[in-house]
Amino acid sequence: MIVNNILKEAIDNNIQDITFFPHGEDYEVAFRTADVKQVHDFISSEDADALFSHIKSIADMDVTKNRCSQVRTCDYQLDDGRVITIRISTIVNLQGLETMSIRLIHVNERRISLSEFDSSCVEEVLEKVRIPGLHVITGPAGVGKTTLAYSLLAEAFKEGEVITIERHVEIKEMSFYQLQVNKANGMELEKLVTFVLRFNPDVLFIGEANTQEEVETVIKAVSAGLSVVTTAYQDDFSIPHDVLEMKQGKDGKRNVALIK
Repeated sequence: MIVNNILKEAIDNNIQDITFFPHGEDYEVAFRTADVKQVHDFISSEDADALFSHIKSIADMDVTKNRCSQVRTCDYQLDDGRVITIRISTIVNLQGLETMSIRLIHVNERRISLSEFDSSCVEEVLEKVRIPGLHVITGPAGVGKTTLAYSLLAEAFKEGEVITIERHVEIKEMSFYQLQVNKANGMELEKLVTFVLRFNPDVLFIGEANTQEEVETVIKAVSAGLSVVTTAYQDDFSIPHDVLEMKQGKDGKRNVALIK
């Protein structure tokens, strides 16, 4: 099947995202790593429709909703037996043509090795994260903010209690108590934070703070006495906090700097 070949080639080349975009009567298949996009192939609209239906079925998405945007994370078994985790996002344009994006959650990248950073910087960052308050990891999409957060929290709170709240849980960590936002079941972001307050963990990880709702919820959590780590594209917080700026150099290596 086309999707297996595309996924395997993307994995073998350490690709982060695969996009399927309407291009005339066909669909453009593109690979993206950080800010670099490379056109991989073109497939027919018929093949794209079949691929979308197959992926949606595997991810337990509604295959009948071709005009509604959907997001889902699931495990996918390749024809060679490997199981990978993917996040699927779909959106439809004005002409009713569907676009799909697949984020690959590589097994070997679910944790960023702290050894790849300057040792003095890592020790300073770990000490900062252990101090109660707000800690924000900033950086562009795809640079690895969430995977860095998981690595830092796992190291900084080996003997502590870590609770996470995310809209889409992509990294499964048995030592963390992980919660996922689900509005259909009444598990909104703010309600989950209220729930966490009763448990008073050593630290709360809120997956991202890019919308006004997310920023306000993070501030409320910190104001209520929780120590919070979150990620954001940019620093938009009005209360005292630390900022860890994450970048990816031209050589592909990640860099992190404590800038506030």
